[in-house]
Amino acid sequence: TGRMCLALCRGCGYIGNRAFDDAKISYGAQYEISLHHSPVYASFLEQTATRLVSTHALRGRPVLEIACGSGHFLEILCGAGASRGFGVDPSV
Repeated sequence: TGRMCLALCRGCGYIGNRAFDDAKISYGAQYEISLHHSPVYASFLEQTATRLVSTHALRGRPVLEIACGSGHFLEILCGAGASRGFGVDPSV
């Protein structure tokens, strides 16, 4: 556990913890954060990917996902119509 101080970027809508301390986190080989085994969450991801491709005219276009984890959502986004996916995640 650690301190939390949430901050909003009004420019992009990102919300982050300004008090985040990466020394308190240990991402080892056994660390698992994925939720894609949940049918409700899987449905949410599918709907979100479909909406993003449609709303932002991503069909046939490359996309970049920052903090992509294992790339699971990026795969779904490409399956929904984005041409290629590029993922960046320094924690993996």
